[in-house]
Amino acid sequence: MSPQQSALGFHIFPGSVEAGGEESRLEPSVILLLGWMDAPLSLLRKYVDAHRSLFPTSSIVLVESHSSFMWASSTGKEKNLRPVINMLVDKLYNTSHPTNGLLFMQFRMATGAIHLMTLASFLKRRLDAIYGPKLTTLPTITTAFIIDSTPGFNDYESIMTTFTLAMKSPILKSLARLPLTFAYVAYYLIYNKALNNPPLLPLLHNYLGQARLLPGSDDESPRLYIYSDADAMVPWTSVERHLSVLSERRMPFVAEKYIGTQHVSHAKQDPRRYWEAVHSLWRSALRQSNAPT
Repeated sequence: MSPQQSALGFHIFPGSVEAGGEESRLEPSVILLLGWMDAPLSLLRKYVDAHRSLFPTSSIVLVESHSSFMWASSTGKEKNLRPVINMLVDKLYNTSHPTNGLLFMQFRMATGAIHLMTLASFLKRRLDAIYGPKLTTLPTITTAFIIDSTPGFNDYESIMTTFTLAMKSPILKSLARLPLTFAYVAYYLIYNKALNNPPLLPLLHNYLGQARLLPGSDDESPRLYIYSDADAMVPWTSVERHLSVLSERRMPFVAEKYIGTQHVSHAKQDPRRYWEAVHSLWRSALRQSNAPT
């Protein structure tokens, strides 16, 4: 399946026209996939194909995530995300035609997290410019969130593990730590101190602690957290600390904790469990919105 529209790091895969009727009314209008940092497109396409098998009529939007996004200015980030914002405004927030909702999937820490938070901010700004005070009167959009292998910690060792995990040689890992340490310190001094930006991971934890992650979602929008006890990049303790906050705030979520699987490899390890959980999440979102299931 080839994308109908493709820009740098942004791909739209339209849904099947043939599979319409009642089936199309039970599927999300848009599935938004945010990839993990510098993931190869061939691997991300496997997630596109898996979602397509579950939801044949949905438009699938794939956004690649690159480490350069972290260093971009606010203007640069907005320019990068503009095609996504334009598409969402047209398909989800256009009052001239109905929508079946949004299934949102976000992977990992770092750039994927920045995409998520910045997208919400820029989208809110665009909708404010279009609708003004009427924005609060727009209908609630059926929304569900799949959050795979995140949120993690922002500590030094987690960052070192992230960038050296693929290195097999202990010698190479040791040699890599010095330049990575310089990069870590430079990022902190420039991005956090000089530019006065808050640390990324605490910001992500705070953001995910909100009930409404995107405009149009509500306090009951269901979430699915997928993580593992063996993830070397995102410790399970970090995810469960976040989930305990959600529990205290009585926010709805489902957690799938895998045993022995590595970072963002849970779907590969047990695809049936993974995709049944995704499908169940969307049915839960439909029930919550009082739509027929």
